Amino acid sequence: MQSEIASLRERLHSLTQDITASNTQNSELHKQIEAERVAFEKERKTFEDGMTALRAADQSAREAQLAAQADLRRQAQLARDAHDKYERELVAHAEDVQKLSQVKDELNAVRATVREHEAAAQVARANLSSSEESWTRQKETLQQEVADVRKRCVLLSLCPPFRLACRRAH
Repeated sequence: MQSEIASLRERLHSLTQDITASNTQNSELHKQIEAERVAFEKERKTFEDGMTALRAADQSAREAQLAAQADLRRQAQLARDAHDKYERELVAHAEDVQKLSQVKDELNAVRATVREHEAAAQVARANLSSSEESWTRQKETLQQEVADVRKRCVLLSLCPPFRLACRRAH
């Protein structure tokens, strides 16, 4: 029995050593698991912080994209408005050029008419001057004839039979 007890003691000692070794191993495994859990938590926290930063960056990028699209639409509208204004101004300029051309044509026509009228007036003045000279000569001639007729009348009035006819002539 002694040998059984010794065997049991040895076995007990061996089991105690196994339990102690298992406890030590278990304790080390718990420490390792805890260290891995802490590392995992750190990694998870870093990952979550990274995800939060990525979400914020994504949101900023979306907002920047929306702002850029809005700015692009605004710039496109400004370009369309400027193009439309340019076309209106171009049409207005073409109309002004056409009106200016018409006014120049009218001015040239008026100038030609003025030249024609001036030439006609000059001809009329020359004709008037010529006519006035002719009338003056005719007047002088007629006045001379009237004077001659009066002289004859005076001469004839000195003669008795013609007095009555001369008085009637005056």
